Amino acid sequence: MIPQRTDIRSFLRARSPSSGINFCLPRFDGSLGAPVPLAESVHGKFGYPSSTFAERDAKSALHVMHAVSGVVGDDAIEFTGPMEFMRRPERDQISFVFGSRSNDAARWLLERAKGPSLIRFEFGDTWKIIGADGNIFSIPDPSTLDRDSYSAMTDFGVVARLTIADRAAGVFLIAGLGGRATEGCGAYVSRNWAELQSQFEDRDFAVVLAFPPPVSPERHKPVAWYS
Repeated sequence: MIPQRTDIRSFLRARSPSSGINFCLPRFDGSLGAPVPLAESVHGKFGYPSSTFAERDAKSALHVMHAVSGVVGDDAIEFTGPMEFMRRPERDQISFVFGSRSNDAARWLLERAKGPSLIRFEFGDTWKIIGADGNIFSIPDPSTLDRDSYSAMTDFGVVARLTIADRAAGVFLIAGLGGRATEGCGAYVSRNWAELQSQFEDRDFAVVLAFPPPVSPERHKPVAWYS
């Protein structure tokens, strides 16, 4: 039997029994009026034609919470937006950043990671995850796709644990190109953290997951590993 409390503390890089956990989610503004295309920004916030993307990010966080709440307790878990997360470093606080293009903290996180860059994102007409070996995993800009078109292609996401200069505890990126991949990456962490810790031990890592059609958070396949 896995000694879960000990192993997951190692996975999270928890520095003390009192380490809290911060979940950084994109902050959406429901007062924008007409939906704003994803590529446009209003005061640094994004709008969508529906609440689908925000819902998927939140569901991803709930998957992770299921795995980690026994370590710190529900009262030690807080939710913040990207600006608050970036401005207020908590050295001993474990952090999870959810979302890719919609979350400014994701880019901030990757720019501040120590050591060689494991993965990076590019956003244009095509959204891309680019691995350290140059492999590219991409889909058309998902905000331009209808539900059926999106469901018919393979989506991709990243689960990464990174070392950041001003953060002593674990900092994690849970990011899909499309919303279902973001949710699926959270579910993957919840179910596979022990395997990830066994494989990577104390090293930083990034795992790219493919979500084949019909795209579902429950259907995933690891396709690249970087550490």
